[in-house]
Amino acid sequence: ALFESEWKPAFQREFADAGAFASHCYSAAVERVEGGPGPQMLPQTGETVERILKSGATLVILSNSSPTKIRKWFGSMGVEISEDRSAKLRVRGNAGKFRITPSAGEISFSGRPVQLGRTQYREALLEEKPDAVIGDNFSLDLSLPAHLRSQHPDFRRLHLVLARTRYTPEWSRRSFREAGGTVEVSGLLEFADWVERTMKGPK
Repeated sequence: ALFESEWKPAFQREFADAGAFASHCYSAAVERVEGGPGPQMLPQTGETVERILKSGATLVILSNSSPTKIRKWFGSMGVEISEDRSAKLRVRGNAGKFRITPSAGEISFSGRPVQLGRTQYREALLEEKPDAVIGDNFSLDLSLPAHLRSQHPDFRRLHLVLARTRYTPEWSRRSFREAGGTVEVSGLLEFADWVERTMKGPK
């Protein structure tokens, strides 16, 4: 067994807080993937991006990863992505969705507490004011947008889209429905279908 008195001093010497540790783990995992199999992109990525842009929508990749990594990975699929704020397809990296300020409080979904203090992510959402947010992780990607929709006038008509995967837990789907999620999709092309229908619908 490893006791707190044994590991905590070493942890505190290496990392300022849990957020710094999470960031380190994430960066190390990305480095390992890129040093081995390389970029892991779904084969439908290119077609999905093309269809979404053709529908007239703007697509912003709001990622915890660096813009450099996102541009490299999309580039491996032949998709050029910009950091220019005026671009129809662009990346906004280092979102820090996992960085939490505990004092900001929490909200309960399906009986599970979810932290709201994702300060970096909140600032990005408030700047972007999206019409829709898609994510495959309810607590990380969608809980804060759901909260903003219930509290902030600029987000009252926000669509929430859950990208369902084979590893999506049932509690996440329940929380999504409880939060008034718009639609679940099972893949990128299904998301493109939804965007096309939505862009053609009533404004």
